[in-house]
Amino acid sequence: MAIRITPQPVALGTTNIFVVIENITPERAGLMLDSSPGNRKCTRVDVYALSMKRGEWKIITDCIGIDEEGRLLNGHNRLKGVVKSGVSVLMPVMYNVRRSDMAKIDGGKNRTAADHLALFFLKDINNCTNVSATVRLLVPYYRNCGAAISTTDMRMVTAQDIVNFVAENTEEVASLTFPKPLPGSPSAVMAACFIFNRIDRGSSETFLERLVSSHNPYCGYPIKTLEKTLAAIHGHSEQGRIDALAKTIKAWNFWRQGKLCKQIKWLDSESFPKPL
Repeated sequence: MAIRITPQPVALGTTNIFVVIENITPERAGLMLDSSPGNRKCTRVDVYALSMKRGEWKIITDCIGIDEEGRLLNGHNRLKGVVKSGVSVLMPVMYNVRRSDMAKIDGGKNRTAADHLALFFLKDINNCTNVSATVRLLVPYYRNCGAAISTTDMRMVTAQDIVNFVAENTEEVASLTFPKPLPGSPSAVMAACFIFNRIDRGSSETFLERLVSSHNPYCGYPIKTLEKTLAAIHGHSEQGRIDALAKTIKAWNFWRQGKLCKQIKWLDSESFPKPL
């Protein structure tokens, strides 16, 4: 039987720290930020603001921290996100946190999107690191209806976006395999295969099998050309993964049409290829 944790309040007077769920308006967020004597550089503001604008922001366990003197201690990125988004969101706020404990805040390693997948989909999803990287491409691809993907789009994908996508498409994501060796960017190839599966699963599986096995029946065979093309792409960068996805789709289109291609090119100025 699963263990269920129930509240165990401390005795009155043991601590003066308390938590309140507040409706943080842009004005309230600005007031809190003005009370802060300083903070590290904020790097997540745009991502948080976009999530808030879309109505995707949820209450989490990490509290906005206010010290004994009523000054902001923790939560600058989130509050700046509220200001930038212009919308109000619910957040837990912890009051009377000792400023001397500041060094203990954010001292641990942040959870990655892969960590969240392992937490939520332990029984369904294997290879969470590769799945996370794959879904980071698929989220903006489907968000933009396959029209375009930019490096900014990829940076805007949150761990929650990735978890939501897997939750909505668990069976399809779980069916992805990550065979070795895969040239170039495995996450881009598997993102392409996810897209191809929705068009023709049997052909998608054949395409991947021939790519992995270096199938080369004749000169200019699209999948062999793709193998060489992917090997030359720096697939670990965001732009490299976008390039790899676009060129994999182009190779698929050549292959589906039975056409030869001795080179696969895709330029930023081109529209993003649509799979056949």
